[in-house]
Amino acid sequence: MLVAQLSDVHARTDNNNVDDLGRAIDWLRQIGPDIAVVSGDLVEDGWEDGYREIDRITRRLACPCFLLPGNSDQRALMRAAFNHVNYWTGPDAMHFAVPAGDFLIVGLDVTIDGDHHGDARPHLSWLEKTLLEAAHRRALLFTHQHVFPSGIEPLDESACRGTHDLASMLDRSPVKPLAISSGYVHRPMASMLGTTPAYICGSICHQNPLLLATDREPMTTDAKSILVFDVGIAGVVAHYVAL
Repeated sequence: MLVAQLSDVHARTDNNNVDDLGRAIDWLRQIGPDIAVVSGDLVEDGWEDGYREIDRITRRLACPCFLLPGNSDQRALMRAAFNHVNYWTGPDAMHFAVPAGDFLIVGLDVTIDGDHHGDARPHLSWLEKTLLEAAHRRALLFTHQHVFPSGIEPLDESACRGTHDLASMLDRSPVKPLAISSGYVHRPMASMLGTTPAYICGSICHQNPLLLATDREPMTTDAKSILVFDVGIAGVVAHYVAL
């Protein structure tokens, strides 16, 4: 099964990021993913028409496309623009858990209204219950804010909080996810969360510099990018795709 992850469109009236999303979608149509996930920060400044444009563009895919909110999104506007969506849980957090054959695609909404950082702790009971109910299915888990330190201090200050608790819960769960992948950093990365492979997807908009020391900012030459996960019973292979 192929699962595509796109992240951080940050569409506004004064940029062409929606067009860049369209190019990413058109590229994905060549390989025909089984599922796509957009892991947050779809628009900025509450641009309602931007949500509708993203809805129109993602419908070009032949596969289902699942959406998570990011810190720049407004949940109420997002729900209104995607009023046909029926996979989000409850009126508040916009989690989803969608069976896909032998697998379960899980979106964990860790965003906090009015804050840049996320927090997994309020949602751990939902996630633990969801994984247990999945029974024989292996899960692929998505968040917006990243769950391991990127090394970029200004971004790590607003990473997902409660990741130690998240890692402990995943490590003790009898149903362990194949991997967890996030957005937010605008750079592709890979690490571990406890014993779970963890990834960060690059962004549809600009890529951030590799700012590993605040007094040295290197030139940013990285292309906009997405991830494609080749998921099987034995595990997952994450493919970085520059656009």
